[in-house]
Amino acid sequence: MIAMYLTGGLLISAGLYFLFCFLTNALGDFLRVNEPVPDADVLIVEGWLSQRFAESVKEEFQKGTYKYILISGFADEIYSKHDGKEIAKSDTSPGAPLASVRLQMGIDSTRIKIVEISNSVKMHRTFAMARAAGKWLRNNDPSVRSVNICTSWNHGRKTWCAYRKILGDPFNVGILTFPKETLPVHKWWTTRGGFRWKAWALANYLYAVLWPVSLIPD
Repeated sequence: MIAMYLTGGLLISAGLYFLFCFLTNALGDFLRVNEPVPDADVLIVEGWLSQRFAESVKEEFQKGTYKYILISGFADEIYSKHDGKEIAKSDTSPGAPLASVRLQMGIDSTRIKIVEISNSVKMHRTFAMARAAGKWLRNNDPSVRSVNICTSWNHGRKTWCAYRKILGDPFNVGILTFPKETLPVHKWWTTRGGFRWKAWALANYLYAVLWPVSLIPD
């Protein structure tokens, strides 16, 4: 009888463990959403995206029907410091922000637009990038009605939510979260850094969902 209870307990524990693993990794996949809009007009790139994803952006741009790339970001992120040195706008060194290597992406520079946001903005930065991109499109290319947004890692769900809320119904908004390939199962909850990273990403997504747009400064 005791052996039967022990066996049952072990089976239940194993089942709960595998269910926990499934749910926690499903959370990671949920945050790293990829739902691009087919034949989108413009490819919007978050300005903080690192150079490691430059090739992914280039491939996406060249295979799509995009009119141009629109990089929306803060000057301190688009042209930030690297290894303690200031990065010039034409810098192409490894690790430089994505916007700084735009001329090395094999794309006509006239098809890459940049919207810089003041570094004085300290809060609601994703919303600010979305608002700046939307304002630029309305002022410079009002015919655009569909866009895909490029971001990375666990930021996908928050970025997608923020842009859809800011751009509103007139726009069909898709999302591309790099790397797009499925990541191996990783027990992120076993490390302090991994748990903090996922918890922070989830909190940021919930903030993007719940925070009223009316409370975000223009």
